[in-house]
Amino acid sequence: DATADAPEPADTADNASRAAGAFSIDALLVELLEAIARQLQAHGGETAHLKALAADGADSAIANLVASDVGVELSKASQVASRQVQMTLNARVAIDPAQLTEIVRDQAAALARRHGLNWSIENVQSFRPGRPVPTHRMPISAQR
Repeated sequence: DATADAPEPADTADNASRAAGAFSIDALLVELLEAIARQLQAHGGETAHLKALAADGADSAIANLVASDVGVELSKASQVASRQVQMTLNARVAIDPAQLTEIVRDQAAALARRHGLNWSIENVQSFRPGRPVPTHRMPISAQR
């Protein structure tokens, strides 16, 4: 989980042009997933899914990437500009878990810098899943 919020507006043209610090939840979410996807591909990571939820308390947006060779899809648009958002990302990627964590952190930080946002990561869980252990086996035979 990560939180991003716009700093209190100062008397500068940059902050004033951002509607008193508000940002599009939808655009921010898609931009983050696209940046993560580019870096995963650059590092040879094969994405099975990359899903993200962004919420500001009242409204939320959901974006998905379901393969490395397709673009990010905004499956649920919030159509809201907000000053604060909490994002939750879920990724299943064929890449070292530590490298995945680093890519996500780096891209979130870069996004925050580009948009002048304060941000923090509240929780990270990164692991390599174990091999599947089927609970049922069904022998199949074929005859002619």
